[in-house]
Amino acid sequence: MESTLPNDRQSTARRPQRPFAGAPLLSVLAVVVHDGAVLLVRRANPPQAGTWGFPGGKVELGETAAAAALRELREETGLDGGNPRALAAVDLIEPEAADSRSGPAAAVHHLMLALRLDWVGGRAAAADDALELCWARPDHLPEPLCADVERVARAALLA
Repeated sequence: MESTLPNDRQSTARRPQRPFAGAPLLSVLAVVVHDGAVLLVRRANPPQAGTWGFPGGKVELGETAAAAALRELREETGLDGGNPRALAAVDLIEPEAADSRSGPAAAVHHLMLALRLDWVGGRAAAADDALELCWARPDHLPEPLCADVERVARAALLA
């Protein structure tokens, strides 16, 4: 599995100045490829609201990453996936969280596991946390993009 983790020297230099809000938040990205294109959704909610990325969301306690990717794909797009396999890891570190009701804002670390899924069935339609969806080729991706979408899309086409 490919990772975007920087080496230790870079990691120290890029750490946010504010304290973290807790442990990294584990999420999944459901990466579906069909006819040389990847399925993308425009996100309705933070982090990265309004940007284009893969369907996905938080892994629930006791849920496997594979089960979470399949669930999120179904909830956000109406599609059924299968054969989940690890593809990449994406770190998104927000220097200041949007919700700072209880004092100064804290940094939030999202660790997102991208899983490549086969399209099993269903009809694609934006739902739940997705404002809209599209199939896009890596050389014609919509803007603005979530973190590392182009890199993960290209890796998915090779997987």
